[in-house]
Amino acid sequence: MMKSTIAAALVSIASLGACAALAQSWPLKPVQLIFPWPPGGADALPRALAERVSQVLGQALVFENRPGAGGTIGLAAVARAAPDGYTLAITDITSHAISGSLYKKLSYEVVKDFAPVAIAARTPVALAVIPGIGVKTFQELVALARSQPGRLNFASSGNGAITHLALERLKRMAGLELVHVPYNGSAAAVASLLAGTTVGTFASLPSVVSNARAGKLVLLGVSFTRPIPQLPDLPPIAQHLPGFDMGLYQGVLAPAATPRAVIDRVHAAVERALDDERVKVVMQRAMFEPVRMSPEQFGAFIQSEAKSWGALVNSLGLTLD
Repeated sequence: MMKSTIAAALVSIASLGACAALAQSWPLKPVQLIFPWPPGGADALPRALAERVSQVLGQALVFENRPGAGGTIGLAAVARAAPDGYTLAITDITSHAISGSLYKKLSYEVVKDFAPVAIAARTPVALAVIPGIGVKTFQELVALARSQPGRLNFASSGNGAITHLALERLKRMAGLELVHVPYNGSAAAVASLLAGTTVGTFASLPSVVSNARAGKLVLLGVSFTRPIPQLPDLPPIAQHLPGFDMGLYQGVLAPAATPRAVIDRVHAAVERALDDERVKVVMQRAMFEPVRMSPEQFGAFIQSEAKSWGALVNSLGLTLD
C-alpha cells in the first residue's frame, strides 16, 4: 500500500514537472486557430485578437476559416485534434451551446470535448422593425402584435440561429403570436425587411444600425439587460420583459485534456490582447464589449448556456439533422 502511494506521488510530481516544462517551452511552432464561420465581417474581431495574441506568445497563430453546418465542422476538427495546444478554436459560444441540442448527430459534445480557455467579448442582438408598421417602442410593438395575432412576419437568419431563438423567447415571454420566416443568413433576413416581405427581425447590430440611421428600420431594443456603450439610448428589452438576456459571445476553446499550463498561457495572452488599443478599435466598430472570466467561470457559463438554450430547442422540437 505504501509503495503504491509513493509511486502515485512520484507520478504526480513528474506530471507537475512536465506541465511546468511545457508552460515554459510552449509554443515551439505555429498554432492553428480555427474560426468555424465564413470569411467576412464576423471574423474581424477574432482576427484582431489572433494577431495580438500571437505577438504576446511570440509565435504565429495561423487563422483559418473553416465554415459549415452552423460552425460544427470546424469545431469537430478541434475536438478531434491532439490536446497539445497547437489547435484552438475561436468561436461564437452561444451558437456552440445551441448546437449541442440542435444537431442530434454531432461527433462531439459541446461541454465534455472542449477545454474552456478564455472568453473575450460580447454583443447583443437588436430587435428591428420596418417604419411601415407605425411602432417606435417595444410596448407599441407588443400592443400591435396582440391586436393582430399570427399576422406579423418576423425574419431570422435561419432555423435554430440565435436570431430565431431570440424571437421564440420573445414570443413566449410576452405571450405573442408572431410568424417565423427563416432565411439563409442575416443579410437575407434584413433584406426581407427592406423589401417589405417581413416586418421585423432580431439581428446583430452592425447588420441593422446603418439602415436604422438612414430611416429604413426602427430599432426597438437590445437583448442585454443594459444598453451597450456604442448605443446608450437604445433600451434593453429586459426593461419590459425581466429576464430577457442573451447575446453573442466570442471565446477560445481547446481540445479536452489540453494541459492547464497551455490554457493558462493562452488565457493570459487573450486578457492582454483585450487591453490592446487596436483590438479596442475593432471591438468598438463591431459593437462588442470586452468580457473577462477565469477558465472555470467560462466553463460554467458554457454549461449554463447549453442548458438554457437546450431547453428551448428541445421544447420547440427543433433539429437540423
